[in-house]
Amino acid sequence: MNLTIYSGNAIHKNYGNSIKIMASLLYTLIEHNIEFGLVEIHAGHADNAIPRESTAIISIAEEDFTRLKITLSTFSTEQREIHKLTDPDLQILVSQHDSEIDKRTMRSNDTVAFVRAIHAIPNGVISYSKTIPELVETSTSVGLLKTKFEDDQVMIEVVTMQRSSLDTARRQVGNAIRSIFELARAHEVRTEIEYGGWHPNPDSELVKLAKESFDGQVKIKATHAGLEAGEIGIRYPHLQMISYGPDIVHAHTPNEKVRIESVEKMYHFTLRLLERISVI
Repeated sequence: MNLTIYSGNAIHKNYGNSIKIMASLLYTLIEHNIEFGLVEIHAGHADNAIPRESTAIISIAEEDFTRLKITLSTFSTEQREIHKLTDPDLQILVSQHDSEIDKRTMRSNDTVAFVRAIHAIPNGVISYSKTIPELVETSTSVGLLKTKFEDDQVMIEVVTMQRSSLDTARRQVGNAIRSIFELARAHEVRTEIEYGGWHPNPDSELVKLAKESFDGQVKIKATHAGLEAGEIGIRYPHLQMISYGPDIVHAHTPNEKVRIESVEKMYHFTLRLLERISVI
């Protein structure tokens, strides 16, 4: 059973990103002067998830195939050592097809520029919070690669996602990635969706009231993920906010479940919290 690993709440666990591993693999071929043509490359199924599989189709001279397999064997051994704790089942597979490729390959200089760009872009934790221990403050993750064929040209779409509780930090990382692709002379680089940052304030009056209203021990936590509160905070920057809810397991997967008893607990907590807020 494969469960989706979302890059927000798991980015600090250093799971292998198949796009970055594939980029490293192709970069290794360039490093070893093994000439190849990039036909197709695909990876990931959601921009906010860590891609677990990646597939590339390349064209290569038949006399270079043995050298390719030797190089990939060494590369596989190295990658399994790097990811042995987080991804013990990591596999790198190669197969040979003797038939002629009926699709156009990417130009050699474009292939090198693309591989270097994907290899160079940051991926993972950029910084941790200065106020909440072990909380990721800023991160970036490359989540999707898609190959398209337009006007007899190979076009590759790359989708990355930046998260941060600080909007300035998120924009800085996004601009760094933009700069890398612009240096690689990408056809187009654009920003489509920006998640608003929500800087945690554990000392707010609302947090104090929430602690007083909850029947039981309270642990105040912050999470490194996109929440609606971030978007609300952009429009109402002085608003005090908290986020809470019932216990959920396997969120955003077909196996998502909620613990029913926790729903009732949250219901009564909400009533008590509203009562305290109403008398302020």
